[in-house]
Amino acid sequence: MKFQSLRYYSLIALTCLAMLFTTNSQAESESLGQDQNVVVHLSNYTNDLHASFMALKLAVEFQQHGANVTLFLDLEGVRIADKRAPQDMNWGLSHAPLSEHYTAFIEAGGEVLVCPHCAAAAGIDADNLRKGARIANEDDDEITRVFLGADKILKY
Repeated sequence: MKFQSLRYYSLIALTCLAMLFTTNSQAESESLGQDQNVVVHLSNYTNDLHASFMALKLAVEFQQHGANVTLFLDLEGVRIADKRAPQDMNWGLSHAPLSEHYTAFIEAGGEVLVCPHCAAAAGIDADNLRKGARIANEDDDEITRVFLGADKILKY
């Protein structure tokens, strides 16, 4: 009987410790990127699916860890924000298409900023944008402010 009581209390103690460490690691993980401004600069689309997937996956991860992430799309990357362009591509071992990574980024609170010159060259206007994307305002130096205000910039 003594052995069973000891085993019972040991199990309770281990469970409490496990809960404590899980809670701490979750809080630490969520605050890791707290108050950091991150720009993920993506210039690729189907011309380099590897880069497109990596940029979106990392953007989602950073956003979920508390960073304020802006996905800046230029060159061919603007096509990711075009709702008329196919988004059902897969790359590598990823079972989720590009569209799911984009949606996850938006749902995590990420912002998508599209280069106005590149959008115009690709025939993209505000009516063609996917949910969560917007064309940058070139009249107020928005792109300059986003990049200069970034703590970290990733280029894909």
